[in-house]
Order: sequence, then structure tokens, then C-alpha cells
Amino acid sequence: MTDSDDDPLKNLEIDRNQYDRERMAKALEGLVAIDNETGDPIILDSFQELDSRRQISALLLAKRAAHALEHIEEDEVGMKSSEIAERTNVAGSTVRRYASDKLSFISNDNGIDGYYIPRTKIGQAVDFITAAKDQ
Repeated sequence: MTDSDDDPLKNLEIDRNQYDRERMAKALEGLVAIDNETGDPIILDSFQELDSRRQISALLLAKRAAHALEHIEEDEVGMKSSEIAERTNVAGSTVRRYASDKLSFISNDNGIDGYYIPRTKIGQAVDFITAAKDQ
């Protein structure tokens, strides 16, 4: 097979960046929007229907989306537990417990301003949020 157009493996190729962006958009749709000037997450009505763990996850995923849209820098994708608590109405101690123990795709780094979703774990966060939306 010399002609790459005839190669059946070509059907498996995707643009990873576009794939991740589409999945993030689908997971956050109707839950969180992104302010087009500041990159701040804007909570939408359906967000309140999520359980606490998914609210935390959606908020942090929205920060990743803001970075993908180039509204914020990599070192701004995190949020302090107090910021998350304020936006979600989840107690700060609960945010810390979930983010530290219960949600394996969330990390904590003071250099990134607190809790964040590492780039390599975006897919896990998307799957976690999407599972609740699909029910």
C-alpha cells in the first residue's frame, strides 16, 4: 500500500487538540460559560443541578477551557478552595476533601494558584461531568 489515501489506518487519525476542545465544550455546555474578556467562569442555571463533586470539577474544567481559548495563562488555571466554595456554595473544607481525596484528576499546586486539572487529566474530568449529564 503506497497510496496513503487507501490506508485504512488513516481513519483512526484525529486532531487531538480539536477532539479535546469538542469534548470540553460538550461537558460544560449549559453548565458554565467563559467570560470573553476575563476568562472567568460564569455559572449557568443547570450548574446548580450538579452534585458538589461535579460542580467543583466543572468549575475547574471551565478554567482549562479559558486557557484553551487563550483568555488566561497556564499559571491561572487553578482556584483556591475559598474561590471554589464561593462560586459553588460548597464549604471550603468539603472542596479540599473532594479535591484532595475523592477526585483523582484534580491536583493542588500553589504555583498554579491552588486546585486545578492537569492537562493530562482533562479527559477524566470531562468523562466525570458528562456521566452526570447523560443520566
